[in-house]
Amino acid sequence: MVKKTDMPIYYIYPCHCEKDILQYSKVKDSSCLRMLYFGSDQHGAMPMGAQLPYLLIKNEKELDSLSEKIGENSFGAMKWLLVSEGYGRAVTITLHKFWRKILKKLVRKKDK
Repeated sequence: MVKKTDMPIYYIYPCHCEKDILQYSKVKDSSCLRMLYFGSDQHGAMPMGAQLPYLLIKNEKELDSLSEKIGENSFGAMKWLLVSEGYGRAVTITLHKFWRKILKKLVRKKDK
């Protein structure tokens, strides 16, 4: 199916995961595939969950630019976040994630 389309497909690829390496080997020759390499060994892994909404609203030009910036580098979550979103948004997303963890811990302690 991937090889039969001209529409770009952006593939966040956890390039250290055996399941994804196998999956990638079946589609890697497709001209429509735009790779977004991510340094993870977990299937279905995302760079950072809080980043997903920002990633989904990017247009084709922004996603192509991101694909070129990342190249074949397998950045970890924080570096990927900085490259894809820039310093300001990366700090905002990281602080948001940090505060959510703290609030969850406080709620759990309160419930005990």
